Amino acid sequence: MSRQFYCMSRKLGQLRKPSSRRCKCLLTVVYAKYFEFIDRTLLATTYCGREQTRSQWWRKKSEISSGSV
Repeated sequence: MSRQFYCMSRKLGQLRKPSSRRCKCLLTVVYAKYFEFIDRTLLATTYCGREQTRSQWWRKKSEISSGSV
């Protein structure tokens, strides 16, 4: 957790482009875990692994529509 908060406390100009991209990815993981209980994981994780998130979303949607949840 300390790494995520370290990224948050830095100014954008102080980070190089690859580092800031990594920071965004770490932060979106934190937001995904925070918003998971209200089903906003898809929106929160758009920066990290779009295809994986989309497949998880479709799996969850199909489970809900089939009534197995």
